[in-house]
Amino acid sequence: MTYQIFYSFRRESRNALEFERTLRLDALTGLKNRTAFFEDARDLIAGGKPFTIFFIDLDNFKSVNDDYGHVMGDLYLKRFSKSFSTVFSAFGTFYRISGDEFVFLHINGKFDQLVHQKIERFDMRVYDGVPFKGFSMGSASYPDDGQDLNTLVAVADKQMYKEKNVRCGRRKSSPCVAENN
Repeated sequence: MTYQIFYSFRRESRNALEFERTLRLDALTGLKNRTAFFEDARDLIAGGKPFTIFFIDLDNFKSVNDDYGHVMGDLYLKRFSKSFSTVFSAFGTFYRISGDEFVFLHINGKFDQLVHQKIERFDMRVYDGVPFKGFSMGSASYPDDGQDLNTLVAVADKQMYKEKNVRCGRRKSSPCVAENN
C-alpha cells in the first residue's frame, strides 16, 4: 500500500511538472510562449542583467494563408521557427508571442550589433513552394531603453512597426502591414 501511495504521488508530481512545462510552450511551433517570455525577461530585470529583445513580425503572412491555405501557413510558421531557432540558439531564446509575432531574447549584455545584423540578414528561402516573405523587426535593450518589461516591449514594437512601414513602403491597407492571424 505504501508503494502504491508513493508511486501515485510520484506519477502525479511528474504529471504536474509536465503540465507546468506545457503551459510555457507554443503548441504549434514548440517554442517557448508569451508566458515564458514574460517570466524569463522579468527574472532578468529582477537580477539586473542586461539583455536585448528583438520583436519580430512576419511580413505578408496573411497572403501565405490566403494563397496557400492555413495548413501551409502553419507549416510556414513551424519552418520559420525551426530555421530561426537553429541559426540563433547560441545567441539567446526564441519565443512565439502570438500569430505571426515572435520575440528573440538576447542575453549577452548590452545591445550586440553583430546579432542585430545577423538577424536582419536571416532568410528562410523557399519552403514547399512558398517563398519566404521576410519580417520586420524592432529592438529594445534593458536597461538603456527601459526599466520595465512593458516599456521595453512598447519600444521594440514601435520600432518594428516603423521598420515595417519603411520596408514595405506602402499604405496602411497594404498586406505588408502587421496583421494578427
